[in-house]
Amino acid sequence: MVTKINRRFFHNNYNCLRVVLSLERVEILGRNKAGLASGVWVLLLFLAVFGVVLKVPLVKSNSGTIYIRPDGSIEPSDAPISTLDNITYTFTNHVNDPIVVERSNIIIDGAGYALQGNGSGKGMNLSGRTNVTVRNTQIQDFEYGIYLYSSDHNSISGNSIVNDSYGIMLGYILDGDSCYNSISGNTITANNEDGIVLCHESSNNTIYHNNFADNTKQVNSPHFENIWDNGIEGNYWSNFNGTDENYDGIGDSWYEIDENNTDHYPLMGMFYSYDVFWIDLGFTVTLVSNSTVSNFAVGVWIEHPENRIISFDVTGEIGYGFCRLCIPKDLMAPPYTVIIDNGETSVLHYNKAVFDNSTHGWIYFGYQQSEHQLIVIPEFPSFLIPPLFMIATLLAVIVYKKREV
Repeated sequence: MVTKINRRFFHNNYNCLRVVLSLERVEILGRNKAGLASGVWVLLLFLAVFGVVLKVPLVKSNSGTIYIRPDGSIEPSDAPISTLDNITYTFTNHVNDPIVVERSNIIIDGAGYALQGNGSGKGMNLSGRTNVTVRNTQIQDFEYGIYLYSSDHNSISGNSIVNDSYGIMLGYILDGDSCYNSISGNTITANNEDGIVLCHESSNNTIYHNNFADNTKQVNSPHFENIWDNGIEGNYWSNFNGTDENYDGIGDSWYEIDENNTDHYPLMGMFYSYDVFWIDLGFTVTLVSNSTVSNFAVGVWIEHPENRIISFDVTGEIGYGFCRLCIPKDLMAPPYTVIIDNGETSVLHYNKAVFDNSTHGWIYFGYQQSEHQLIVIPEFPSFLIPPLFMIATLLAVIVYKKREV
């Protein structure tokens, strides 16, 4: 039973735990002697187990505010953030104190850890900062998840920004405009007011490849124009009701935010990004799908090590599912073959050249929603396509870092 404990609930509701124990004691004392003895042993075991659990540091707390000072130092010094060069700052544990950044030209890497609030304050405060990257961080339960005030040319990438009042805030009501920032690859979900707010004269920010899902209002951008796609792909919007009759994973109509802001290439599914970091300087594979994607990996074919294989699983309940995949050509040269469930499931509406440029190729394919195993390999003549026993000889290597936290 202990393994099923919701750790976040347990951590945030310690007082509730004491009430539960008190009620348990009352129930035990109402039994007969045999029941009392048995109940006491249960209670002692319960306390012993939870005593061990209570010793585990779920979230590092300094009960204050963490500062990255202008000279590069971290205050307090025992905050769970490390740096070797005063340029890259990496989380070493979960944090439940807000962070004020007073130094520009740095990278803050959450390394998948959480920045946890209590419903108020600014999670990551970048006021007045330039050229700061915030990446790979779970930011949740603040009034403002990430706060930019008079902050220009910053990058917010690969974060999960969830259950704040305002996910990302740029500028304030009458001043503090923040411009030329890049916001991409983030999951911005279930924020109680707005997913992202662009106040005053905040403009010329580039915002694409984000997943906006189930925010009370996805975007509050009442004034100036910002850029909501990269000319090829935009963002995923959970309230977009468009169609995709040409089967490319992009909505056939625009997503209108307001009179000054439009996503011209709204995604028909969630955006995923994976860093393949073991080959040369590394590559990034991106994927758009209306299925749940898991177990993404890239391997090599032992018999032909010059050939790579991309594999992943998809899960969906009913209806039509699809994937739109962007593959670096230096990782795997086109054209490509798609195999679903070792060839037992039909590949629908396959388009091997949805889009193409000098460095990347985009493909699209569909299937009936269910649980599927998908493989993408270089295209061979049909008689050379590796059968199942040959695919099983592929060297499976964990070669990616998923930009999803």
